[in-house]
Amino acid sequence: MTSSIESVVSLRKSLVSAYDQGKTNTVCEILEQLYQITATEDLLKKSSVGMAVGKLRNDKNEKISKLAKSIVQKWKKNVTEAAAIKKKKQIASSDKPKDENKNTDKSNSPTQAVNSLEKVQPSSSNSPKLKSQAETNSSANAPENLRKNSDSNINANKTRTFASDNATIKSTGDKSRDKCIEMLYNALAVDTDAETDLIVEKAIELEQAEFNKFNAVNPTYKADIRSFYLNLKDLKNPNLRLAIMEGTIQPNDFVLMSPEDMASEERKKLDDKIMKENLFKAQGAGPQEAETDMFRCSKCGSRKCRYFQMQTRSADEPMTTFVNCTNCGKRWKFC
Repeated sequence: MTSSIESVVSLRKSLVSAYDQGKTNTVCEILEQLYQITATEDLLKKSSVGMAVGKLRNDKNEKISKLAKSIVQKWKKNVTEAAAIKKKKQIASSDKPKDENKNTDKSNSPTQAVNSLEKVQPSSSNSPKLKSQAETNSSANAPENLRKNSDSNINANKTRTFASDNATIKSTGDKSRDKCIEMLYNALAVDTDAETDLIVEKAIELEQAEFNKFNAVNPTYKADIRSFYLNLKDLKNPNLRLAIMEGTIQPNDFVLMSPEDMASEERKKLDDKIMKENLFKAQGAGPQEAETDMFRCSKCGSRKCRYFQMQTRSADEPMTTFVNCTNCGKRWKFC
């Protein structure tokens, strides 16, 4: 179904409010209503509902995450199909005047009109010769139609860039800085329906904040811009782009973030897992501890302890025993 921009904006506000208050059931109900909407490019740009829904794709709640992903996928299909239909209509309208002019010219020629009347025969429409010619023409036009359809689909699915959006900026007077703004625009434009002017504004703010750190275009500045570009364009990190576009993260704060801070939730979990595995392997190389109830903790009185022995003095001296209480964590040693 189609909906007015006002009703979609109202649903977006209700969705954000319910999500902030932790009302999971209400969020799911609103998402189900949004799924019934047939999205258009104009609707998504003016309502900003795409940003609000896209932000929920990586939510911890599996139901919310699945609903958000299905909505985004459906809306992308709606916009793509609408763009393809629009392209076909433009092609058809551009071809039609040419055909009409040709027919008009032919009909206006007296000689051609007389010749056409002389050539008309009662059974001409059923002539095998004419049928074969028509079939040949239709088969020859088939590849051309396929090419037009494929071209329209390619254009509909084309990734947004600074050049494709025909975006413009006021030159900073430095070609390197202008190019960096274009790079940031290309990163922020990934998978978004935001207005071109808004993306340009955010890209300029990010570049200006980074430039203010050094007041010069130096190697560190360029390295930071490359890092921002790679993290912002990551398809698995939509929340970072949304935070910038919505103003949740201010440019001055963003340029101070480390690559680890910018990483997606999936990447952070993977890094944490790798760190724990490395820590476990590092601990494996240390002394092996054994559990025992031979010792009594002087702090909590528990007998649940782990211990290991190590030669800390000369070889003719007894080994030192290190004990760790598993109940309260107290450590002690004795010889």
